[in-house]
Amino acid sequence: MAYALHRSVPLGRFLEDGRVPLDNGEAERLIKLIVLGRKNWLFLGSDAAGHRAAAVYSLVLSCYRLEMDPWAYFRDVLPKLGDTLFPASRIAELLPEAWAQQPAQQR
Repeated sequence: MAYALHRSVPLGRFLEDGRVPLDNGEAERLIKLIVLGRKNWLFLGSDAAGHRAAAVYSLVLSCYRLEMDPWAYFRDVLPKLGDTLFPASRIAELLPEAWAQQPAQQR
């Protein structure tokens, strides 16, 4: 009881701002994905491979956070990254947040 009394302001933050979740279940589920794969990622081959894997994993988790299919995202974005006709000035459109806001027929 003393814990709750001393931390009443932080514990009640969700009452002031409806965007703050009541629990941290979503964050724990995302962390669980990392923990489950930790042993598999010990042997990536090199430091550079580890950095690339972290970047890809960050994109996958961003897709999950935005409630979109990561495979659909990568099927659309990866060919555009390799296409010399896709202008570099539009690269921000390929980020998960911007991609999710585009209508499906524009992708």
